[in-house]
Amino acid sequence: MTTAANPPALKVLLRRVYEDYATKPASAGERAAREYDFEFHMTDWMNDFVKLDWAMFQPGTPPSDEAVEAVYAFLVHAVPHLNAAYETIHGEPVPNPFRPTPTLAFRSRPVEPDSETEPTEPIAPLPHKRRRTVVKK
Repeated sequence: MTTAANPPALKVLLRRVYEDYATKPASAGERAAREYDFEFHMTDWMNDFVKLDWAMFQPGTPPSDEAVEAVYAFLVHAVPHLNAAYETIHGEPVPNPFRPTPTLAFRSRPVEPDSETEPTEPIAPLPHKRRRTVVKK
């Protein structure tokens, strides 16, 4: 979807988001170009979103080839656009909260709990789960 085809209300919304959250300094000309780029990156994948919505909520087992393709198309098309939209606003890549951090790296030996919330087992970061498990009593 091109920015020329977007409804006026959507343009106003995206301009407001850009104005409220942009942290990267820009001249007037750069700002106009970045606003346009932001709108493009926030809308070019809208058809993929419609197909994703259909695929995620369509009845039927097993999933159709079209549903599988819709999910994958959203992943490879929309996610890079969303990352680019963030970078347009902030001038830096999107932080990845799923990447292990040094403070939560694997511990080679069990941790002695010093409170009710301390883990009793070694912590191994998994990319698809929370980094730290809280033990409840």
